[in-house]
Amino acid sequence: MRGARLAGKSAIKPLCFLIAIAFLLEPSTALAQAGSTGGNIGKQDKSVSGGQDESARPRAAKKVPPKQSRSAPARAQPGPSAASGAWKGVSTGSCIPDWSWTLEITSEGTISGNSISGHVSRGGAASGTVVSGGTTYSFAGHFGSSVGSGTWKRPDGCSGTWTGTKS
Repeated sequence: MRGARLAGKSAIKPLCFLIAIAFLLEPSTALAQAGSTGGNIGKQDKSVSGGQDESARPRAAKKVPPKQSRSAPARAQPGPSAASGAWKGVSTGSCIPDWSWTLEITSEGTISGNSISGHVSRGGAASGTVVSGGTTYSFAGHFGSSVGSGTWKRPDGCSGTWTGTKS
């Protein structure tokens, strides 16, 4: 008697596990009982020749696409092609007057302009240099599909910010 009770209890854990898997794989049909949908199992059209109606043949189960990470939704990353085109902007800082600039970004991510050169990565990260008055300024930042921003610095430590919009 005791052995029968233990056997019954030990069967509950695997049964619960199988039910949990059924809910995960197909929650809408996990509670359905066999035959409760009115369907038949096996051949639908039993004839002497053994043929079966084409519409009664079992169908392959649908493949469920893998779930995306819940930490961050997938979205298109801006990159050289999203940022490509003409840009205008302004650089500001406490050690320089506001400086307006224009530049061009190619579909390959090359930045060019009047004494401006650099590159934009597929993720939109940008870096490069500007030469003005014989001084080279380095810049870094990000270009999206319509706006960009970042920082700049010159060798003596003077630094500031830049913002731009696609023309």
